[in-house]
Amino acid sequence: MTDRYVRSADGSDGDSGATWPLAKATLAGVVAIDTAGDRIFLSQAHAEAAATAQTITLAGTISNPVQVLCGNDAAEPPTSLAATATVSTTGASDINISGHARFYGITFAAGDGNNAAIFRIGNGDRDRQIYEACSFRLGGSNSGNRIYAVNASGSIISSVKWKDCTVKFAHTSQAISVNGGFFEWDGGSIVAGGTDVTSLFTSATASAAVAVIRNVDLSGLAAAANLCLIANGLDITFINCKLPASPSPWSGLLATGTRLATFRAAMYNCDSADTNYRIWISDFAGDLIQETTIVRSGGASDGTTPLSWKLTSTANCNFLSGRFCTPAIVRWNDTVGSPLTATVEIVHDSTTALNDDEVWLEVQQLGTSGFPLGSTISDSKSDVLASAAAQSSSAVTWTTSGLSNPNKQKLSVTFTPQEKGFIQVRVYMGKASYTIYVDPLVTVA
Repeated sequence: MTDRYVRSADGSDGDSGATWPLAKATLAGVVAIDTAGDRIFLSQAHAEAAATAQTITLAGTISNPVQVLCGNDAAEPPTSLAATATVSTTGASDINISGHARFYGITFAAGDGNNAAIFRIGNGDRDRQIYEACSFRLGGSNSGNRIYAVNASGSIISSVKWKDCTVKFAHTSQAISVNGGFFEWDGGSIVAGGTDVTSLFTSATASAAVAVIRNVDLSGLAAAANLCLIANGLDITFINCKLPASPSPWSGLLATGTRLATFRAAMYNCDSADTNYRIWISDFAGDLIQETTIVRSGGASDGTTPLSWKLTSTANCNFLSGRFCTPAIVRWNDTVGSPLTATVEIVHDSTTALNDDEVWLEVQQLGTSGFPLGSTISDSKSDVLASAAAQSSSAVTWTTSGLSNPNKQKLSVTFTPQEKGFIQVRVYMGKASYTIYVDPLVTVA
């Protein structure tokens, strides 16, 4: 491991970078000589601005990454970190970063004026990069500019994590794009003073990607901003995030655009108000959101507010391959060798009962003695050739305000567990363009 130093004020890329007095002037200058495991220190006063595209290819490996850290240059090596270094470009100049590395305390800014300039992060095949206390800012106002949080082409797979990082945009059509791999954003916010974007996330290429956004303050978005623009293959989840509250509460969509089978978005416990139960799931087959009016008496609750799940299917929804699925309802089970019945209550607005190819219950349980081998049992019709039958009626009490013909039914599955452990219960929907209310409090008896 070698410590290397970068300081724009008095550095020179012709120097060795071995000390502060011999510091390199640019990040590109030091990565030309870095080796796996090096620590690269950028002075707290470092502020470089290149007029050409910057390709930062670090020599780190998966087991020996390079560290790129903003540090106080009063000591060599620094004994304290800072978060004030800037690496920026002007004009139509991209910033591309590849290699295994960890970054701290750097503001990256790509382009200016009305130029096209983008970020490509995690831009090497199978890269693992972590950014902490960093900021990514699109300075050019071209509508096509993107922060490619995981590469740009989609032809490679990388893993990128942001910890307490921020973003800033310069045009309403700009966004963060996740293409091929895994992206995690834990903590951070939207920088004030930027341009309000229409949609925060998208996926620009025909590839598969997974993104998890947790603990992020998104209140800097416009009230009508959408969290995702549906495009290509993306599975994205928002957890414990703050949504815009001023000048009005968030009114945007979790996902907007043409519904694709390769896209799914979920939002758990994210709101602009002081609630702890909001949920929204959106995919090609339908949407699930929390409901606080049409609820079952004695059903699910957060301890104060009665809750149900409102399932609304799209025209794509069908029994064969286009099923909409709820999250798992999880229960611990201590019973072994005796039959149990799991029941979930539903209500919908129709005089006609729903059949077992339109809504059904699936239970995953430990059905093999001596091994944690699970099995799934369902109350749907037995196979695609079987005739559908109505699900059972129910006599439980619901508040059904707004329903003209409330039809109460129950979904039940009987199973005999052979091991103690968790059981997972999911409701599936196979009826197109329809709405069902589900009580997510499963009873097992």
